[in-house]
Amino acid sequence: MRKSFFGNRFGRKTKFLAMALLMLAGLAVAGALVMLLWNWLMPALFTGVHRIDYRHALGLLLLCKLLFGMRGHGGFGRRDGRRQRWENMSPEEREQLKAQIKMRIKAQFGGEWNPFDADAGENPPRDAR
Repeated sequence: MRKSFFGNRFGRKTKFLAMALLMLAGLAVAGALVMLLWNWLMPALFTGVHRIDYRHALGLLLLCKLLFGMRGHGGFGRRDGRRQRWENMSPEEREQLKAQIKMRIKAQFGGEWNPFDADAGENPPRDAR
């Protein structure tokens, strides 16, 4: 059996509180780092860029987290699972998935549409007609 970081001496509530405090401390350090880096680099590199305070640094950190994600995961689309699922499919399953995607595109745009086709302008989406 695997031992936890805190051992068996502490209860669940104490472990939860310790992890929450650790996460808050990490967030505080990350916000301070963003503020220091911004105030050091951005005004020197770009004219008209102002220094930011700690509150704005935390906001910038949150914005970056929402847009780009952290730890290798994208913010608005994680494709790792899709790629792995695609690689594990048999050729028949891949063809079936391609046919389903084509049916969805046809239902949404009202015709065959291939974004990789050189003559994609022949069947534009409904909005462009």
